[in-house]
Amino acid sequence: MCLETCISCKDGKSCVECKKGFYKNGDLCIPCSDTCYECTDNSTNCISCQADKFLRGKICEDNCHISEYFHVVEKRCKTCPKYCRSC
Repeated sequence: MCLETCISCKDGKSCVECKKGFYKNGDLCIPCSDTCYECTDNSTNCISCQADKFLRGKICEDNCHISEYFHVVEKRCKTCPKYCRSC
């Protein structure tokens, strides 16, 4: 039987795939940081954020910066065009 943090495992203990909110570290699934919905490689390397956060690079933040806008489809902060100070 797999640990509760695993989607699939081998030998009943070694995780092969982790549930959302966890990342694989060796045979274990380790929790992502509180701001990440999904992460990879370490707890703060976010792929997606909790609903109230914005993905900026690989970090989830409260807001996009003034020179950025939130891209609804990609669900991340994107840099404004060169000719704009804010957008």
